[in-house]
Amino acid sequence: MLTPSKATLPTGKLRAKLEGLDLPAGFKLPELELVLKDAAQVTHLMRSPPPGQYEGRNAKGESIGTMPVALIYNTMLPNLFKFSYFCEVEDVPPETLGQCIWALEWFIRALIDSSELQLRTVGHILPHQQGKMADKARYVMTSNARFKAATHSLKPEIDRPLEALRHLRAAMEADQEQVGGSADMWKTNPGLFFMHAVALARSRTDDSKAKEALSHIINDKNIDKGAAGMVYLVESKIYLSRVLQRLGDNAKAQEYEQWLVKWFKKNPHRLPDSSLIQIFTTDTDVEKDPILTALGGEKWLNNRRHTTKTDIRLTRVCRHCQAREPQVKLSQCSRCKHIFYCSRECQVANFPYHKESCKEHAAYLARIAKVVPDKAQLASDWYTWRVTPVPANLECLIHALGLQRDPSRSRTHIVFKQVEYVPQAKSRRDRFKVVGASVFRLDDIWSDLEAVMGLNKGEGKTYIKEMLEDFDNSTRKTTENMLPMLDLMFGSRDIETYLGIQGVAKSQVEDSVYDANWRKLLNASNEPVGLLKMRSGIQDCEKIF
Repeated sequence: MLTPSKATLPTGKLRAKLEGLDLPAGFKLPELELVLKDAAQVTHLMRSPPPGQYEGRNAKGESIGTMPVALIYNTMLPNLFKFSYFCEVEDVPPETLGQCIWALEWFIRALIDSSELQLRTVGHILPHQQGKMADKARYVMTSNARFKAATHSLKPEIDRPLEALRHLRAAMEADQEQVGGSADMWKTNPGLFFMHAVALARSRTDDSKAKEALSHIINDKNIDKGAAGMVYLVESKIYLSRVLQRLGDNAKAQEYEQWLVKWFKKNPHRLPDSSLIQIFTTDTDVEKDPILTALGGEKWLNNRRHTTKTDIRLTRVCRHCQAREPQVKLSQCSRCKHIFYCSRECQVANFPYHKESCKEHAAYLARIAKVVPDKAQLASDWYTWRVTPVPANLECLIHALGLQRDPSRSRTHIVFKQVEYVPQAKSRRDRFKVVGASVFRLDDIWSDLEAVMGLNKGEGKTYIKEMLEDFDNSTRKTTENMLPMLDLMFGSRDIETYLGIQGVAKSQVEDSVYDANWRKLLNASNEPVGLLKMRSGIQDCEKIF
């Protein structure tokens, strides 16, 4: 049975996030116990007459005018209002979704109905925000509240797309006013435009407009730049296929359905479970949905398994323009067989950045071809493990470098990982384990890096500089702000030392909850991983900011 989780997240897992705003360091959400206490009063308030209006006063006892009802509710249930506005939408416990929507809608009314003085008095507008700055603050807060109320309304536990559409339409109109009436809102705010198109499709209020909006997304030739664009593309095709069925264009709908079935078979994990549940439990009959049925029904969703092949496919992207399959056909570099390009033009443009690493990896492949079979297997397993998105190669780097706290460390720090080969492991994902890991500031560790890599003095700094330039060139066309993550992996002399650079979207870093025990996650077995001892005596600086 496709059902969303009913578990309440522990307080330690709840994250705060606002679109377009950086929250101050150390910002904390209200304790969940206090939020639930406020939430318990909502039903009573909904059934009772609105509270009587009264004249508000500031800390000096001066009048700030008649208090709007919305602002009175805000002051009555401060923990619920603060939580609903600041909490990451994916972290709100299912049992509080209705109360959070109620609070967000009243908060929107408070932002609309209250004077600048009243909002400043209760702390929603800061003392230095005057005039246009105060108007901008009001706009940003209203946009975030509408976005969160709409997101909650679209969740399967609520499934009220008409309410979501109302909030999204208002947010679109506000954005249009900010940037100008002729601006393409898909280019200006793709996330909002996409949600509005989905809400249109799910509300079934105007299928012609839904078709127009979804088609606008699908026809964007640059939609494959970045992981978010691919999600927009796939989900838009799903909802458009349903809209086309309702409009009687069965042939075109089936064309999209066939494309989607093939895509999901190749990419079963590109969309998270929460998105898939929402897609296949709303706006469709789960027993008859043509896409889910062709994939194998609920059994397919519940029994999807990660394989090395599907995981590696997630990492494939054009080195120059960041285009992804299936929008484009990617071809492997014939010399190094390590990176991919979507066209000859992209390969030529990227060659100045790739030529040195291409030469080195091609030489490595040539050495593999000459060694005895067991060494060749080790080399093959080593390559597969490095490019597979296991926690040691992605999530743990975010925690190790402390990017949640200071994103700039992505260019000033590096993770060293010492590994051992585990040839007997059944999965190629587990044929290497990390036995030591430490974080160092690049300027402190040049001599050790050069020693491990067999470089001459001064070459390490040049090597890193060129890698960062290559990274910047290859990500400059993405729609997301990307951060580099450097890690040096080494082991016995049979294991080729490898200096890697991973890209991670800044939005993913912001959504990530720091895990101080990241070393326990490096290996599937959760074996303890110690600190490294370097010949220079440089100490791990993970916690030194």
